[in-house]
Amino acid sequence: MWHERAQVWQQKGPGEESVKEIFGGSLEQRLAVVAGLGMTGPTAERVAASMDDGMGQTVLTLLRSAAQPVMAEAGRRLADARQRPGLALIASNDVGQSSGTPAQHRAAAEASGAEIAELAEVGHWWPVETPGPAARALTAFWSRLDG
Repeated sequence: MWHERAQVWQQKGPGEESVKEIFGGSLEQRLAVVAGLGMTGPTAERVAASMDDGMGQTVLTLLRSAAQPVMAEAGRRLADARQRPGLALIASNDVGQSSGTPAQHRAAAEASGAEIAELAEVGHWWPVETPGPAARALTAFWSRLDG
């Protein structure tokens, strides 16, 4: 679903219409949008309250900067990342929300030479819902770099 929306957002005209529909409207409508993304509770309320035209324009700018052939070229250059240590955080329950599957994320991490931290039972919104596993993985990774 979100992959198709991202393709719409990369188009002039339809992208602006879609962003207006999602990021505009009443607070109740924006709450429905974030609930549809799988976000709940106080975090969902804060995100929905913050959704505005500025956020929508930022989404358009970001996704348009990643239009093809940019992403294909980035994929071809993954091996260049091997020059520095890297850590890929892969949320096991992030299916249907991100671009790509956990298997695709693992393949990209392997191609770039990154260490992989599988975040078990963690979904797309882990930074606000379950940050503990990622914090532990990052702390352990950084400690190995220092020592």
